[in-house]
Parts: sequence; structure tokens; C-alpha cells
Amino acid sequence: MNKIRRKNTLSVKRSSIIHLLSLLVLFFIGLWVFKDFFKISLWGDDWMLSFYIVEHRIAGTIPRLYFSLYGGQAILMDLMNHIFNFEPKYYFYTSYVLRFIASISVYVLAFYISNKKLVAFFSTFLFLTSFTGIESTNWVHNSVNYLALASFLFGYLFWLKGGTAEKNKNANKYVFAYFFLFALAIALAGVRVPGLILLFIFIEGYSVMTKKSKFKSSLIKVVILLGIFILFAKLGFFGAVGSYTSGQLKSGLLTYLHADSANIFRFMLYPIGSFANMVFPTHLFSAYPFYQEFFVNVNIGIYEIILYSIPILLLVIKLARRSKIAGFIFAIFWSITFYLFLKGFGDSLGDIGAQVLIGLILTFFFLYLYFYFLITKREDIKDNMINLFVMAVSFVFVTHALLVNQSTIDSQSRYMTISSGMVSILISFTLYYSFKRMTFVLLTMIIIILNIFGARYFFSESRLRLNDKVKIAWEDISSLGSKIPYEGKTRLFVFDFSDDERDFYQTAIGFGGTYHYAIVNGINDRKKLAVFLSKDELGVVLQTFKDSLAGANQLGPMIHGELKLTDIYGFALKNGRVSRSDEIRNKIRQLSEVDPNP
Repeated sequence: MNKIRRKNTLSVKRSSIIHLLSLLVLFFIGLWVFKDFFKISLWGDDWMLSFYIVEHRIAGTIPRLYFSLYGGQAILMDLMNHIFNFEPKYYFYTSYVLRFIASISVYVLAFYISNKKLVAFFSTFLFLTSFTGIESTNWVHNSVNYLALASFLFGYLFWLKGGTAEKNKNANKYVFAYFFLFALAIALAGVRVPGLILLFIFIEGYSVMTKKSKFKSSLIKVVILLGIFILFAKLGFFGAVGSYTSGQLKSGLLTYLHADSANIFRFMLYPIGSFANMVFPTHLFSAYPFYQEFFVNVNIGIYEIILYSIPILLLVIKLARRSKIAGFIFAIFWSITFYLFLKGFGDSLGDIGAQVLIGLILTFFFLYLYFYFLITKREDIKDNMINLFVMAVSFVFVTHALLVNQSTIDSQSRYMTISSGMVSILISFTLYYSFKRMTFVLLTMIIIILNIFGARYFFSESRLRLNDKVKIAWEDISSLGSKIPYEGKTRLFVFDFSDDERDFYQTAIGFGGTYHYAIVNGINDRKKLAVFLSKDELGVVLQTFKDSLAGANQLGPMIHGELKLTDIYGFALKNGRVSRSDEIRNKIRQLSEVDPNP
């Protein structure tokens, strides 16, 4: 007996060491993939949120900011500002650490549902290096999304462990644990997780259908989660959610649906296109002629219908060999869905239609596997797969209804971060149980390599944010701005630049520049802010000359009374350096009848 115990103890220790070594290897692989991200600067909303924090703290209303739509982001940014004092590299180190914490939750859940170290390793490998939701890594205030994802995945793990009260005497402890973790996910990133309620209704309903839970018990749990959402809404975590939702539906979705009868079919299928973007960085394919020829620049006729249906037909034949009924149902599902696709995108696919088409093929591949595992009575695999698929899609469904209702969601979007954890497990889990081991490794590595390529490409597009270059430009701006103190009047900082430096201006200076300047120069009063504009926005300046009230409505309380030419300060951006310039005032003189000596 003692020998058996010692053997079991050694086995547990050996297994734990393998888990730790796997995570350690993945940590350093991730460091290599994201090493260049540690060189970029804070930007845009990072600075705006930092200013809001200062503003609320002075007003004594910081709890109101914490208990708001972006409260989790504000808390994280406030902590980092206090610790790192706006030294960018430490913010991005923190962002990566949060991403790795989410990776641990992916590893633990993947291992729990599969009991396979290989599935856990490749699920985590895919998530950690994934291009999907990468904005939460390089746009640091969004990195709180990774904590929300970890909280959600651990919550789902406890939901799986809980089972039913009849079968598990510890179920009540698990119920408390997963409701607490779901609530924490909402508190951390409420704007990213409204799909949780749809998902929870599905998984509880599916548990009832598969006789793993009783209807009454599941109904009570759904009501509890609804109560948590209502409580957080009352506390302000969803902002003015009622009026916002109504406004989005009226001005966004309903207007879009009424504009063209085909739009209803497009809207129904956009989440499927977004699912394709979770699996592959599809927009990277657009540079390749093959992708353009076969997916984008296509008007669908009979030949295209046959071509796109071939992989589905092969799956139907394979499925029908095991069950003619399953094969027939599968074929009917495809026919109906493809008909809806043709109604929405039949005239011309374009990039969005191509994403939806790829998403449809992927979705029906997973549906085929669901039928296959159902027929072969592999219940646990079937149930885990369908739950993971719905988990991935449900979080983007609400986003489509309220925010992105006229397109798919790009792979890199911060709105994809929560889904990226589930889709990584889904891919690894289903491929492992669908193919031989070497084929599984090969297919998973292909997807991983594509995502690493996407991440590296994304950084190459972010080189304008390299901190060394941005820092030089902002040192010039701060030095020049110190000679233009606030004296109770409007300050418009208008920048001139060549076409070659337009992108650098927008990325490094224009986006969030007003708040960046405020933080760097210790400005904490909104009325004292300097307004940053580009030469392309001179129309706003001219309008403000004519109507100061209209200008104030556009530019905010920084506009004090009637605008004068002396309130406008020109800057020239050249070769990454900034200097004062009279060119802007001269242009304004030419474009208007402004008195040169007001």
C-alpha cells in the first residue's frame, strides 16, 4: 500500500513539473513574440483615461469612475500610473503578464476538459501567441480584459466542477465560486462581457436538454446571473446602458436593416464572419492573389456555388455513411444557411463576404464533428465542443447588435479578447479528437504560425509608436508649449506636416495629444487644456471663428469666448521633430477674412 501511495505521489509530482515546465516554455515563447511591443509608447485613450482619473480624483468623484462602464480599465491604469509614472515599457510588461495570467486559465481549463497535456499545451500556445484580440496587449488600458477572461474561464471551470447538487455534495461551494468569478469578470470589463448572459442561458439550457441538470435548478441560476447583471447596471458598470442601447438600435442597427433588404441576411451572418477572424487573421490574406481571386473578387454563380459546396458535400457523404438521417439534416442546414448567405452577399463577396464564407465553412466543420461525436456516443467531447463554440460566438453576438452591426469584427479588436480564450481551446480540443496526433500537431502549428505572423505584422504596423521616436517629438512639443502658458484664453495647437508624416502625426501626436500634453505638463483642469488639431482640421478652426458656440460644441470647454488669430499656435512636424511655424496662421489668413492683428 505504501509503495502504491509513493508511486502515486511521484506521478503527481512528475505531472506538476511537466505542467510548470510547459507554462514556463510558453512564457518565454510569448516574450519572444511580443518583445517588440515593449518598445512602443502609450497612446490615445491611454492618455485620455489617465486625465479622467486625475480629473475625478481632484473632484473627489473617483469612486464614480471606478463604478462605471470602464471602471476596471480606470483602476488598472490608475495603479500603473502610480507605480510606473508613465514609463511605457513597464506598462507593456504588465500587459504581457496579464495576458500570461489569462493563458494559465486557458491551460487549466483545457487540461480539465480533455485530461490531455498536449491539448492544454497547444491551446495555451495558440492563445498566448494569438493575433485575435491583440489590441488588449498593445493598447494597455484594455489589458484588464485578460483579467476578465481569466476570471470568466476559472468561473466556467467551477461551473463544470459543480455539476448538480444531487450528484455533488460540494456543488453549492462551486456555485458560489463561479457566480463570484462571473461577477468579477463583469466588474473588470463590463463592456466586453454582456454576452455572458446569453452563454449562461445556453449552457444551462443545454444541461437540462442532456439531463445533466434539472430545469428548476438551472432556472434559478439564470435568474441569479440576471440579478447580478441588473445589480451591476444599477451600480453604473454599464453606463447609461438603457439610453445607449436604444440609441444604437435606432440610429445603428434598425437604420442599417431598413436601408437594404439584403442587410438583414448580412447582419445574421456577421458573427460567423467574426468567428473566422477568431481562428485566422483573415485580413492578412488579402495581400495574396489566390485569396482575392477565390474569395474576395467574386460574383457568385453556379460554378462558385458548386466550388464552395464541395468541402461540405464531402462532409455530408462521410457523415451519411454513419447515419443517413444525420447526413440529411446536415445537408439541409447547409442549404438553408448558404441560401441566406447568397441573399446577403450573392452580388459581390468583398472582404466581409469572404470572411463570412470562411466562417460558414469552419462552422459547418465543427457542426460535422458535433454530429460525428453524437453518433459515436462520445458525449463529453460533443458537449464540451458545443459549449466552447457557443462561448466563443456569444460574446461577439451582443457586440454585433450594439456596436459593430454593419461589418464583421476585425481579428485584432479588443472586443475579440474574451472570445480568443475559448476559440483557442476549441481549436486544439476538436483537432486533437478528430485527427491522429501528428496531424493534430501539424494543423495546430499552422494556425499558430499564422497568428504569430499576424502579431509580428501588427507590430510592423505599430512602428510609428516606437517610444524612442515618439519621446523626441514630445520633448519638442513640451519645450515649445512651455512658452505658451495658459492665460485664461483659448489655445489651439495646429500641426502642419508632409503627406509622408501624416500617419506619424496621427499616431504619435494627434490621437490623444490633448490629454498627453495635459499629463506631461501637469494640467488637471479641462478648461486649461490645449486643443490639438491637424492642418486637415482647419475647417473646424474657421467655423469656430464664425461661431464660437459651434466651436465650443465641437472642441469642448477649452474654447473661451470669441476665437482670435493669436489663440492659434502653429507647429511644423518634419523628420520626427517639431518646431514652431507661422504657416498655419498664414493659411488661416488666406482662407478667411480674419483680422491679422485682432
